[in-house]
Amino acid sequence: MRNRTCSMLTHLVCLFTALMLILGLVGCADNTKGVSSSENVDLSTEGEDVVITFSYNENAYATFKPLIEAFHEENPSITVQYVPLTDEDYNTPATIDDRLLVLARSADTTLTSIRSNAMGRYFLDLQPLIDSDSSFDLADFWAGSLSALEDTEGRVLGLPMTFFLQGVFYGKAAFDAANLPQPQPGWTWDDFRGATVALAQNRAGEARFGYADRASASILQPLIGRYLALNDGEINAEILADELDWYVQMAQEEQLLGLKSTDDHWNGLLRSETPPAMWYGSLFEFILGRVMDEPEASDPLARFAQSAYGFAPFPVDADGGDGNTTPVSALCGVISAGSEHPVEAWQWLNFLSQHWLVSDTRFASNQLNIPARPSVADSVGFWDNFTGEVQEAVQYGLEHAWFSSLYPQAESAILDAVEDVLEGRATDLRGALEEVETAQASWQQEIAPAPEITVATPQWPASTALDVVTINFYHNSWESEDKAAIIALVNQFNGDHKDEIIVQADNVTEESYEEGFYVGMANTYDCFLSQLDPQGAGSSGVILDLTTLMEAEDAAFQQDFDPLLLDAARYQESLFALPLSNQPAIMAYNADLLADLGLEPPAVDWTFDEFLELITAVTSSSGSEQVYGFVPESHLVNTTQMFYAGRGVQWRDTSGEFPVVMFNTPEMADAMSWVNELEQSGALFQSASGNDWWPSITRAVSSGQIGFWTTDAGEQEKEYFEGSEPTFNIGIAPLPYTAKPNGSYDSSYITGFYISNLTENPQACWELAKYFSEELEVLTGIPARISVANSPAWEAQVGAENAEVYRAAVVSNLTDVEVDPYGVFFWSPVRDWLFFAEQNIANGNNPTQELVVVQQYADAYLECMAPLDVTNFTRQEMSSASQDCAKQADSVYP
Repeated sequence: MRNRTCSMLTHLVCLFTALMLILGLVGCADNTKGVSSSENVDLSTEGEDVVITFSYNENAYATFKPLIEAFHEENPSITVQYVPLTDEDYNTPATIDDRLLVLARSADTTLTSIRSNAMGRYFLDLQPLIDSDSSFDLADFWAGSLSALEDTEGRVLGLPMTFFLQGVFYGKAAFDAANLPQPQPGWTWDDFRGATVALAQNRAGEARFGYADRASASILQPLIGRYLALNDGEINAEILADELDWYVQMAQEEQLLGLKSTDDHWNGLLRSETPPAMWYGSLFEFILGRVMDEPEASDPLARFAQSAYGFAPFPVDADGGDGNTTPVSALCGVISAGSEHPVEAWQWLNFLSQHWLVSDTRFASNQLNIPARPSVADSVGFWDNFTGEVQEAVQYGLEHAWFSSLYPQAESAILDAVEDVLEGRATDLRGALEEVETAQASWQQEIAPAPEITVATPQWPASTALDVVTINFYHNSWESEDKAAIIALVNQFNGDHKDEIIVQADNVTEESYEEGFYVGMANTYDCFLSQLDPQGAGSSGVILDLTTLMEAEDAAFQQDFDPLLLDAARYQESLFALPLSNQPAIMAYNADLLADLGLEPPAVDWTFDEFLELITAVTSSSGSEQVYGFVPESHLVNTTQMFYAGRGVQWRDTSGEFPVVMFNTPEMADAMSWVNELEQSGALFQSASGNDWWPSITRAVSSGQIGFWTTDAGEQEKEYFEGSEPTFNIGIAPLPYTAKPNGSYDSSYITGFYISNLTENPQACWELAKYFSEELEVLTGIPARISVANSPAWEAQVGAENAEVYRAAVVSNLTDVEVDPYGVFFWSPVRDWLFFAEQNIANGNNPTQELVVVQQYADAYLECMAPLDVTNFTRQEMSSASQDCAKQADSVYP
């Protein structure tokens, strides 16, 4: 049987179900330790102080710390102690039962999701506690929602905290064009099937489906779940085939898109010119084709599909029968079967359920987490996120929620049988289901005795648990290895400072902030990692000046940073970031190609003329494939500017009171003609246009057709090879030396540690920054600390030859660069006009004539900028002024 998995790219419905899997799977059977279902429970807690533990994801402490403190204030005899769980805690156990055991032993209480009929082996039945609590308001939960973590015996094994709702999205225009009423809450399965048929189109062989399922989720699931619940999980092929046959027929007639084993077809379809009229989706779904788009206007929710399309709950039975069909995932609080304090644990969970478990509503996705209590939703303005139509659909869906099957193996097997028919692996549905029915008998496994569960002892004394300083820290690592290294270091730091500081690490943030990146980050986090950008940070007004903290350190620490690197982190003489690592641009080359041609590889101190000689020598049109000397396209290096610098051409002068641009010179015209001739000769690779641009470069490099190319230090065997091993040996060198009369043309990714000036704990953040600066493996690139970069350990890690090149590349990047008080925004229009001139020359235009025109643009622009106090502008002011003057120059010389 195939394993159904969730795709993050196309099935955002599964994104939050998968998140719940990470946060804790739940399971089954019987363990009644601690609370008897036949007796009332004494909920009084007067007497000695009690410490209970609460476990959850290590990145979530910032959300729960204020709630823990508020609960303790209301209940002075009860202290809740947070137990952070790592990804390893959740994912290392091999089976669901093993994971459940880890959760049950981790703390008295935890939050988890995913229904399972085995949950009672690990967690307490909450019904006796609910019945004994006169303050508990059952009516303040959505109808039937306490069944979210029920088992087949009806035991309430979890208290809902947050819901994540799915539904049916639809294109309003498609319904209007077909003169059909749009789906409304309470629409029936007959309504759904009729609309699907009416909306399906097939024009010139191109289908427009009336409805589309996802790769891992189907509109059939609540129907299958209901059938299994009514039949104790037993499969009857004949009955099921009759109930599901309509779906197979409509899929085979291309009226709906049925389950697919891969996401490729579905993903492409929803971004095509003929997307389906309806599709399975989640409130967390982005607008089709715009997953990474910026928010529209000032509304961060404008990227989500519910703002652009119609949204409806799942259809229900026409006869008023079971209407619980809309899929809802629930995050629930549970009490370990091994808890010695179930009453206090219940009071904590009841308290949590009365709050919206969202730490920062500026994260748009957080705004869509549905509070389990309607009173909480009303008090926090949750419904303001939706139009009236969507609000009605969401409320109806919550009132008619389906909380997934208690028989997941049977459900998956049934869906596999449906998919087998649609994919041609089986001839008819009944026959495929008969095979599943026969196989079901072999699924039964002997249930092991319930394990002994003892909750872990609290880690810290209760008297100090709430006195530890907590800081929220953002790291910008997305690759699993980098993230794992940072999380490991944070855990190590927490262990070393457990009586002083707790760091809550996070790498999930919005793509942008309306108020600006630094303002958004400083308002959200105490400290964070990001690319070095002192002007942006310093001019934002929200980043802490680290000068005082640095000066308080001893001389050994201060002198352990390259002064040039510290200068690169300063803005107006203030230090706005502590540099941690530097990843400069380097030159990579096909070492086997050079060896075959008998060419000596470049030395660490090679010159630009030597670079020209080598790229010319490797260029060849003989043989079966063209070999090119150099790839000029680079995200790291403005290679055209490197060529101008290599020729000694200076086109700008910033030595006077205001910059002067010198485009219209014979030297500049000669240099532009020369670069164009290099490209025509084959020494410079010419990439394809359009969508094949990047693939054409990766094919050329990975196939060995390129002699030299630029890359990030440490990425030489990764960037152009798309996860595969290079088939030839790769050498590296610093960029060839040139003076830089027109400013820097090569970039270096310097990771800086920033501290918000809004934080209450700057010293704690500074301690974390210093801790990071001592590490070898946490950040990609050359360590900023001189002692670390010169250490035998780091050299052994990257290789002695590579280390020499990396160090030389850092020096080259930071030296011989003219100090430019104007910045990138000032020069951006000038570089744009020069680029257009270069393109025109490549297309055959006369260089001298092109430079006359671009000189006129530059002069008009500089004349507009000269009266302004540009050297004291913030980045936003410079950007605005630059754009205005560029438009004025464009209007003068259209």
